[in-house]
Amino acid sequence: MTALVTWVALMVLAFIPILGQLIVLLAFPVMGLCLFVLWIMGMIAAINGLQKPMPMAGGLFQQWFGNTFT
Repeated sequence: MTALVTWVALMVLAFIPILGQLIVLLAFPVMGLCLFVLWIMGMIAAINGLQKPMPMAGGLFQQWFGNTFT
């Protein structure tokens, strides 16, 4: 949900002639890099046999859906 809201906000910003397009051009690579880092962290944890929550949103999702998949 957060990714969808962020994407929509960036698409709205893209319609602002110069400043909006500059923000979008800088934001997409930063978001991609953050997702890549989170993916690497998850892979390292999985290789070591650990189950760690995702940074920032993991604790919330464990509260909301804690007993759903066990």
